[in-house]
Amino acid sequence: GNDTIKSVTIPYRVLEVQKHAFYNCTNLEKVIFEKGPDGDICDIIRQYAFSGCTSLTDINLDHVMIIGEEAFSNCTSLVNVDFKKIYALGKRAFANCDKIEYVDITTLRNLGPEVFVNCTNLKSFKSGEFTNFSTGMFKNTGVEKVELYYNRIADDLFMNCDSLTEVIFHNDVIYVGNNSFRYCDKLAS
Repeated sequence: GNDTIKSVTIPYRVLEVQKHAFYNCTNLEKVIFEKGPDGDICDIIRQYAFSGCTSLTDINLDHVMIIGEEAFSNCTSLVNVDFKKIYALGKRAFANCDKIEYVDITTLRNLGPEVFVNCTNLKSFKSGEFTNFSTGMFKNTGVEKVELYYNRIADDLFMNCDSLTEVIFHNDVIYVGNNSFRYCDKLAS
């Protein structure tokens, strides 16, 4: 990766950020997406596009609909992520982003496995009635209290969440996957 780039502006004519575009740009701190006169703006971020950008703290994703596999994995300085329009996240899209504390995933429908795995400071999230959880989605995170609306609990969903103390189910659960709550030693209810 390039270690001299600190800021990037993506022109509005660029509708997709391609695979590995900024992979391991360790000094990249800020990404700005220009909005075109007709509202055109990038809405797809492909696999590994920003993976390993360890200085990235500021990126507005409120217009993005699809984020590919490991697109932001190992972005260890990333704090806030806006998922307003995102409906699809690839495998391990935000793996090891250990500064993220909260995510609103109410719009998400299609998810690869382990989307937030090893996000150790991720304490809470907001989900909706149609939020579909994937295998190991919150594995090894700091999630403390969970409210679930979906009726299926994926395999390994909260595995190793040793801060998890409470789970509230808002609908009848029809499936609980393997190891969904394994090693959640503080889970009381």
